[in-house]
Amino acid sequence: MKKKVKKGLLIIFLGACIQMNICCFVQARSLITNNSNAYNSKNLEMKIISATSKKIEIVIVNKGNDIAGYSKIFTLYKFNKGKWKEIKRFSKTPKCLCPIKKNSSKSEKIICRKHFKRRLSKGKYKIKWVKTKKFSIK
Repeated sequence: MKKKVKKGLLIIFLGACIQMNICCFVQARSLITNNSNAYNSKNLEMKIISATSKKIEIVIVNKGNDIAGYSKIFTLYKFNKGKWKEIKRFSKTPKCLCPIKKNSSKSEKIICRKHFKRRLSKGKYKIKWVKTKKFSIK
């Protein structure tokens, strides 16, 4: 009898946790989608602070008057033999929205070993994230 009660309580607890996560996600998403300029990329700017073979440091700035959001998903390309070639990623990026308050910024670090399982070699690169920016690693 005690095992059935424990299983029942565990199922109720897990159900409540899942429901709270769904509610939090819906509330965060509604904060972003209720604003008219939330996905307006004109309000977001991306600046590459530094780029080395080990990591890339980026600052994303919201210059708008509303909350804006961006995804953690990005694509990195390397210029090789006259063409841009995508660099294969090994890490799984969460498909979540990161809100940025009006007139503020967030810094992001891309650790190369974590995302690509190797250091980046010297050359010209392009990252597609909030905006497309080109940079080089020397």
